[in-house]
Amino acid sequence: MDEQLPEMVRTESKALTVEARQRLARQGDAPRYMYCVLAGEVRLVRVGKSGETFILQRVRRGWVAEASLFARRYHCDLQTGTGAETRLLRVPVATVRRALEDSPEFRRYWIASLSGEIWRLRNVCERLGLRGAERRVLHAIESGGVDGTLRIDGTLKDWAAELGLTHEVLYRALARLERSGVLRRADRALGLAPRETRPRGT
Repeated sequence: MDEQLPEMVRTESKALTVEARQRLARQGDAPRYMYCVLAGEVRLVRVGKSGETFILQRVRRGWVAEASLFARRYHCDLQTGTGAETRLLRVPVATVRRALEDSPEFRRYWIASLSGEIWRLRNVCERLGLRGAERRVLHAIESGGVDGTLRIDGTLKDWAAELGLTHEVLYRALARLERSGVLRRADRALGLAPRETRPRGT
């Protein structure tokens, strides 16, 4: 990734190693920095009025909270993940803006990154519009997995928040899918059975 960053970004950024479950920015703060994840995880987290947690974005490599580049306030908390420590670059917002103005290569890289995020968010919107936990699980595996298998990074509780479900509802949905022969679980991987072996309608 370093080769895609202009010299001004590399020289004006600061490399940080942050422990798990640490807040980098709070909802309502004025953005001062952009964060580029090198290893580990950073999340955009929003807490609902009833105390429920929604994970809006999980980034394990690349930029997080890109929309904050021209925003007056963060609309979510930025937190490191629940696993190992996270390595990232902290870059002043003004530096990223100058780089976008001065470097055509960085602009192309930034646009490509945003395009990938738009694709991901369209999948999320489609998934959250589905009724029923089982349908959301199957959609997540089919759209985000490789050859019908999705590897879960983090805990099932974290994944439930991404799916817009409570972890209890997710656990029950996974159990039902396993019993019906649609889903196969192995370690941290969720795999779909071949369609010809699934019950009709799944």
